[in-house]
Amino acid sequence: MHLISIDKLKETDIDELPGVYTFYYTPTIQPYDLYKEDDAKGADALISLIDKKFIKTYLGKQSETSIKLGYEQRLRGELRIENKSVREKKFSNRIEQYDFFASELFQSYKAREAFKRVMSEIGPMFSSPIYVGVSHNLRERVFQHRDSYYEALDLKKRNIEITSKDFGTKAAFIGKGSEISVGVNYISSNDHDISKSNAYMLSILVEWVIQQQTKPILGEI
Repeated sequence: MHLISIDKLKETDIDELPGVYTFYYTPTIQPYDLYKEDDAKGADALISLIDKKFIKTYLGKQSETSIKLGYEQRLRGELRIENKSVREKKFSNRIEQYDFFASELFQSYKAREAFKRVMSEIGPMFSSPIYVGVSHNLRERVFQHRDSYYEALDLKKRNIEITSKDFGTKAAFIGKGSEISVGVNYISSNDHDISKSNAYMLSILVEWVIQQQTKPILGEI
């Protein structure tokens, strides 16, 4: 599956066929985030950026819960996953037998630069999708999401209230177009020698399985 960032997406990149699609968020670290001439400031800034862009984004999914308390009584509410800041996390070097904090490692500019390079190289390969969907026409559906993303960005810039809750709108609050990429997998009747109806039903089933496996933060489980 080839991934394309939505800021470079063209209509010819996706066919009008049924199948499943997925969006990924790959945060970027800019050279100026590393503060080459100030190790203390660079370490602090990078740790804050990791918490904000790499950790909290993926812990932002809320789950509704309902607990039966007794006859005609239920406790309802939302649960949110919380995680320790990378600033507080103690890591263990089991080879050399000592513990360390990220703030110690990142006192080195070369270590900060290496982290930036590694995270850009591994990209979506080591992350969960932020959204998974299904459509009988992948081109049409993906571009609906792309268009709503840019519409939401425009409303944000003009400080206009945003009421839509679709994926594209939510994605506008997560990252830039260059940080959000999409990939598709076609499930067509011709490729699998099945009827068009069965191809679309197969797409629906596959999408549900992927949802259960990955639990995307901007999708339904």
